[in-house]
Amino acid sequence: MIWGVLGLCHRPLHRLEDSLPDATPDAEVESDLNVVQERVDRRFAATRRKEPAGGPAHRPLA
Repeated sequence: MIWGVLGLCHRPLHRLEDSLPDATPDAEVESDLNVVQERVDRRFAATRRKEPAGGPAHRPLA
């Protein structure tokens, strides 16, 4: 409880929510979560194609 009171008294923490941007929802909410998952999978696959063969975990340390 003391930490909560101290956090409210500390101005930067007290006003933190005012400085953060508001979350913007998507234009449409998909009723089928499979469509959302497919979209995310395509984006992930596109980013994986840009990496060199073997991926970042397999690069030599030299």
